[in-house]
Amino acid sequence: MPAAKGKVEIEHHGKIADEQTPLPMDWPRGEIFMNMMTIPSESQADQEYWQSCARWALLQKYGLLEKYDPYVVQEDGSRKLVFSSEQMQQIQSKWQEARSEGGNATIPKELSDFFKTSFSNDRPLQWSLMDCGPASQFHLHAHPNIELVYCVRGELHEVRMDGDAYDVSSNGKGPSLVDCTRSWSFATLRQGCWLVNEVGSIHKSFTATSSKGCTLLVLWGGGHADVAEGEEPRAVDVPGAVNQMDSKLDCNCGTAATEIQETFLPESEKDSSSSD
Repeated sequence: MPAAKGKVEIEHHGKIADEQTPLPMDWPRGEIFMNMMTIPSESQADQEYWQSCARWALLQKYGLLEKYDPYVVQEDGSRKLVFSSEQMQQIQSKWQEARSEGGNATIPKELSDFFKTSFSNDRPLQWSLMDCGPASQFHLHAHPNIELVYCVRGELHEVRMDGDAYDVSSNGKGPSLVDCTRSWSFATLRQGCWLVNEVGSIHKSFTATSSKGCTLLVLWGGGHADVAEGEEPRAVDVPGAVNQMDSKLDCNCGTAATEIQETFLPESEKDSSSSD
């Protein structure tokens, strides 16, 4: 169970594999998503569609697909991935190519290891549904394994550390960020959107106090590498940044969360920019 403030309920739906073994050729099976989200058997419930969505998210994250934005805004403001038949074929073809060339230097090691073992950073991965109530805040944490997230309902916000991923061991212990002088950025995961957290990425995620919370479908290792008390960055007040953004989201000023852009600089950079 991840460390969090507020109401967070998790429903586990089983591991990909109990022991290290090559990732199944048909992973992920679309019925996994349909069953977890209780989607009726309509056109959108096509198993290949959901499989393609998950594969697209991973391939995009690791730079194995040409960059494009297939999200279409729905009437309620949510998003939906829409692929042409050619794009679907490209996703499936590129996935099988990447899987078969797992040892190729062009395939990022953490994705290659996932293909080879069904594990990530020596940790077994599992599917979960995570229901987060309003005003929920996860502890500042790093990701000890690949994490694939689909926002089923609502919005999840975050303040994320910029720059390259940190080196995180598989034991679940978070890194010390006391001397970290990187900037941090605000972002929002909206309903219908996908997110991939690479190993060693660091953020503090939350739901707005003024919201109805969110529901997430997650592939993860069952926990986070929490940054210990006293090991948070001194240069940027991350909890303060989260509270600041929560207040901004609560202002009802007519700006969608995805349109809000905010970067939090270390004190040293603030001082130098103000003196210019």
